[in-house]
Amino acid sequence: MKLDAGTEALFQAIDGTTFPFGRVLKNLGELAARHPVVVQSMFLRLDGEGPSDAEILAYLGRLKDVIDGGGRISLVQVYSVARTPATPRVAPLDVPRLEEIAAGVRALGLAAEVYPGRAES
Repeated sequence: MKLDAGTEALFQAIDGTTFPFGRVLKNLGELAARHPVVVQSMFLRLDGEGPSDAEILAYLGRLKDVIDGGGRISLVQVYSVARTPATPRVAPLDVPRLEEIAAGVRALGLAAEVYPGRAES
């Protein structure tokens, strides 16, 4: 399952879809309640800015909501941009920030792995 944001605003900014964020969360919770899931989460810099601390706290809150609802998350993969993006507005998030996010995931009692993506040029 994919979860790339903690708020509707960031979800729309990075995923660029009309699919409702609430539906993503509902689907994640329902599937995780039936089967353990791996959550893939891509974090990036948009217009030079990475996700704020408030955004990361919201993201961690979404994962906690799944757990509190009886969902089982076997692993969270925290990663960044691996290929050259279609827009120059997007760039990889730095490894220390990815590690901070993974530490927050681990503080929830979940396993987390970090995949940095491509090296910055």
